[in-house]
Amino acid sequence: MIIAAQQNDVVKEGFEGSKKATINQDKVAKLQYLLTRGLYTDPISAVLTELTNNAIDSVTQSGKNPLEYPVIVSITRDKLVITDKGLGLNKYEFENVCMSYLTSTKEQDNSTRGAWGIGMKSFLALDKSAIFICRKDKKEYKYLAYQGEEFLEYDLLYEKDTEEENGVTIEISIDSWNEYYNFSNKAKKRLAYYDEVLLYIDNNLIQNEIIRSEDWQYSTLATNSTISLCLKDVYYDIDYSKIGISPIYMPISLRFNLEDNLIPVPSRESLIMNTHSINLIKEKIKKVALWFVNKYNEQTPDERELLECFQDINKDSKSVKLANEEFTINDLIKHSSVKPKELKIKGISLKSPHYYWGLRGEFLNEYETVAHYERGTWRTKHVKHRHSVLNLLDGKKHIEVSQVPTGRYKTYLLEKYKDREIIFIKKVNERRLGTKLDGYNSINYRNVLELSMVLGSNNKTDKSKWRGLIQEFCLVENSFKSLIVNEVDSINSVEFTTWLEKQKEIAREDRKNNPVSRTNSNYTRLNKGKEDFTIQLAVPSSRGICKFEKKVIQPRDVNKLYTSTKALHIYFTEEEKEKAIRYYRLLHKKYSICIISPRELKRLKQLNSKQFMTETEFQSSNAFCKLMTSLKFDEALYEFDTLYRKSESIISNVLKPFEQQRQTLKLYVENNGRNIDNDLLDTLKEVAKAKDLYDHSLDDVYNEFNRNIKKYEFINCLSTPRKWHEEEYAKYQRTINCMLLMKKKYNNFEDLEITVTNKKEVESLETV
Repeated sequence: MIIAAQQNDVVKEGFEGSKKATINQDKVAKLQYLLTRGLYTDPISAVLTELTNNAIDSVTQSGKNPLEYPVIVSITRDKLVITDKGLGLNKYEFENVCMSYLTSTKEQDNSTRGAWGIGMKSFLALDKSAIFICRKDKKEYKYLAYQGEEFLEYDLLYEKDTEEENGVTIEISIDSWNEYYNFSNKAKKRLAYYDEVLLYIDNNLIQNEIIRSEDWQYSTLATNSTISLCLKDVYYDIDYSKIGISPIYMPISLRFNLEDNLIPVPSRESLIMNTHSINLIKEKIKKVALWFVNKYNEQTPDERELLECFQDINKDSKSVKLANEEFTINDLIKHSSVKPKELKIKGISLKSPHYYWGLRGEFLNEYETVAHYERGTWRTKHVKHRHSVLNLLDGKKHIEVSQVPTGRYKTYLLEKYKDREIIFIKKVNERRLGTKLDGYNSINYRNVLELSMVLGSNNKTDKSKWRGLIQEFCLVENSFKSLIVNEVDSINSVEFTTWLEKQKEIAREDRKNNPVSRTNSNYTRLNKGKEDFTIQLAVPSSRGICKFEKKVIQPRDVNKLYTSTKALHIYFTEEEKEKAIRYYRLLHKKYSICIISPRELKRLKQLNSKQFMTETEFQSSNAFCKLMTSLKFDEALYEFDTLYRKSESIISNVLKPFEQQRQTLKLYVENNGRNIDNDLLDTLKEVAKAKDLYDHSLDDVYNEFNRNIKKYEFINCLSTPRKWHEEEYAKYQRTINCMLLMKKKYNNFEDLEITVTNKKEVESLETV
């Protein structure tokens, strides 16, 4: 590499006999230190760069193609080895050129990277020795080079004949795992842009893909987050503060040739940043920015379909795809003379894409989620707003139905759409124009699109623009609706009827051919007489909540059924099986759930048995009143348990006076049923509350218990004191006593009123 000499023109007048500065020969060792250990801030990176560049330069000078004769860099747990098959070195060249400081064969050659004559000695910066195996003209020399007492020293270990090609192998020991780790990582970074180098780590070739343009390049091995630069593929970080621009976050490197006169400092760790270098780098950034923006515009269509780009509307990033890589170009855009295309969606012209992104929550609000299936779990409770346009675009299946799928229809749909997540929705509203009297949350066009704010040239509402805005909104919404699967009337379809018949046929064949199935399934053959009844009783199941077992009852035993089961029977039809299962989860052991066919039910009613009741009859019974009362008590007990868990020792002493009330209510709950999370529960509670279907025998106890809970609910705000810390424990006791006294004295603070009469007092309160 040719390093241009810089000389200042000085006019000398009246002076003769100018003298030159000299180097004190007694201080040459100090100069050697400055050119090795004192030169590099990162010795490992320096050694990798210097020795690899020398190897590549040797191949280039030999006239060989560096791609056909690559330099081999190998890193193992115990050594670094760099091998080339270039010019090679004989004894004279190694001892008089390589081991001589500031002597180089490349000073007048712009095809090579070196010129300073210090690279071969860079290993001294590691405080290590190095082995040099030099082959040239059928001779091989092995040297050991190391730091002597003052100067670099070397020993010739052997000299022999060889048939191997010319070249040089350099070996440097690696002494620790940490050193091995640093060599491996820094080699990937420093050698990322070399085509002429094969990097092996632990004998495994490190794969590297390079994308190149005339002015920039990218490597899959590079670790830079901002734009760097390469001088003939030698990596350099850019000091953005010196060139006067903000960092550009993009993992590429600008490409420069040696003819561009970018001069590296002797250590090659950075470049000399003069006016020429700064301007050159800035111009290169502009060229690269223009290239990427043009490529972005080339890859971006003039118009895009709504569904393919809706989720990109709110993303600020702009990217270019090249090969298998994607490059974000946002930081480059301001350096380009060409602007990137703006997002334009087909069919949308009256409003911007960002406007419709802001309305994403308004789309599909004519629907409600009625059921949600996810990874084997079926939910119909608290699922009202699971559907959304973003969930649609994420690929979550949305199926429109006329009601909550149950029984075999539910099985049919889940079998038909074997997705991990399915959202069942039902249309509950119809979008209209609307009036001024519509509420804020109305789904009507007037409110959603704020049509009253659409003004004309006279600053008054311009109704002539409404139709266009509504049509464009419908176009957008219908794009999302096109992704919804319509199964509104599929329960009456030929497809479902055919599926149902097929399932029955499979069941019949199974009963016929599988004795085990006949024994263990609901289709067990029963020894049933002509007058006998068949019912299905819900019993616990090891695989789920419950299963239904068939049971034959003789007419004379119907009224004895209560004696054997000790439970009242609430019956459902086969179509109500899902509801029957929910009741089974909810009810106490005093009640039994069963399924009875309409034919059997008609015969059973003729016996006037009071042990069987419908859901409606149950909700009008004394048993239902007791169940609802029990659930009400259970809620109060839950609140009490919450207080009690938080109170621990101090608060428990306060709560002990109404422990007896708790025990009374708890016993009632144990005998009649407890509160269970069930999607049927809210409906039953509303029925009980509307018709006052409660057992009022323990109202006094319940009301007093509830008053006590409300009285002491402030305990939730207290943390648990540490008993062993006497001062803190006493402080908590005083706090509780004061609070109880205040509540007793002022009747729960209901009569207290806070009045502020001074503005400064307000400010002080706000400060606190």
